Amino acid sequence: MERSKQTPTSYELPIKLAIFCALVAAAVVAAGMTVSAQTASSTSTSSAGVLSNTTPTASATKKPTSATPDMVNEAIQRSQARAAREQQTGRPQQWGSEEPFVYNPAQKNFTAAQQ
Repeated sequence: MERSKQTPTSYELPIKLAIFCALVAAAVVAAGMTVSAQTASSTSTSSAGVLSNTTPTASATKKPTSATPDMVNEAIQRSQARAAREQQTGRPQQWGSEEPFVYNPAQKNFTAAQQ
């Protein structure tokens, strides 16, 4: 008996896509939970009957919530380097391609007063 190849029906593809997306989302959540569990800073103490008693420690430095002047300077220098590269080669910039770049913190194109 010869078996012919069947093409997926109109309802099979969306169901398979939904299942695949759910599996990927679950994997991302699981990976995020294990990474955050590994990177959390805490001190632990042991006592009888208790395996660990963790107390979170305060972060030494607060992460910036907006761009600092140094971040803006780096972005300006990176943009200038890309434009210079395009001028030299005549090849337009391609989104997502990273050219080698060295940030020079002594060169200031932006100050905090300009924010």
